[in-house]
Amino acid sequence: MVNRSRHALLPVVVRCLHSHKRFGLVVVAACLALLGAATAWAAFGPAYLAVNLNTIGGATASAFPQIGVPANPRATPAQIVTIGDTAYFAADDGAHGRELWKSDGMASGTKLVMDVNPGPGDSDPTWLTNFNGELYFVANDGTHGSELWKSDGTPGNTSLVKDINLGTGDSNPANLTVVGSKLYFAASDGLADGNELWVTESGLTTLVKDINPGAAGSG
Repeated sequence: MVNRSRHALLPVVVRCLHSHKRFGLVVVAACLALLGAATAWAAFGPAYLAVNLNTIGGATASAFPQIGVPANPRATPAQIVTIGDTAYFAADDGAHGRELWKSDGMASGTKLVMDVNPGPGDSDPTWLTNFNGELYFVANDGTHGSELWKSDGTPGNTSLVKDINLGTGDSNPANLTVVGSKLYFAASDGLADGNELWVTESGLTTLVKDINPGAAGSG
């Protein structure tokens, strides 16, 4: 039935293309976009809402449970990364702050992985990265500052990789990059090294080199 709908559009697109002399290239571009949309519909079917992360005025027509509170723009999923059939992302449900979530595309399979910073405070997960089938990300648990974390999608196996800047200070890992069996990133230990290149491999996280000796960092 969808294919017939696409074919029904073809004569319209053809007539539209023939009008380019009168209306110019803008109309031609619109015609091609129409054809592309029809083709995508035929190939993949319509898109659907997995979970409404944000309600409007407290009401929604969706039967799915709500993650977001009314008019909460922070519920917007961000940093989306896939590992296997699971999508990981950061979102705020209005109760736990901005935390790590996962989804299999269904409402029942969209869940908070862990309240890394317990309570309404944010752990603010960023730099979500698939490293050897495990999720690595940067978060702040309210105790160790902004540091490197990892997760297999379960609360019991979501943990701090290393407190690079000991205590409540931030090491602010950034630019997480996978190269083979190594995960490289920039971070600062808060000591004399400044912001330098670090690596995680085989369960160990170490400074690669103090490229610019001293607290200035090489960044």
